[in-house]
Amino acid sequence: MLLSQTTCQSCLHCVAAGSGSSGGWCRLRRLHVHPELARILFCHHWTARAPVLPPLVSVDQALISGDRQLDLGASVEAAHSQDTPVRVL
Repeated sequence: MLLSQTTCQSCLHCVAAGSGSSGGWCRLRRLHVHPELARILFCHHWTARAPVLPPLVSVDQALISGDRQLDLGASVEAAHSQDTPVRVL
């Protein structure tokens, strides 16, 4: 399902159902929303939920300076000097 669809599932006010829960919860209207119905229901208060994106760099990962360029020259030269033909996937 696309997040751009205007349903309860993609609404800012909807709290998704957790495991063992009876369903979702609309914080604005203060009512339970069945998880199967949340895929098709919407109201005029629908507000787009901000996307949840994965972090680019984990907190404990060391940062690599951004001024380095990817060097494929050695790989290409090694493949080109081999006697067997190179397979490109």
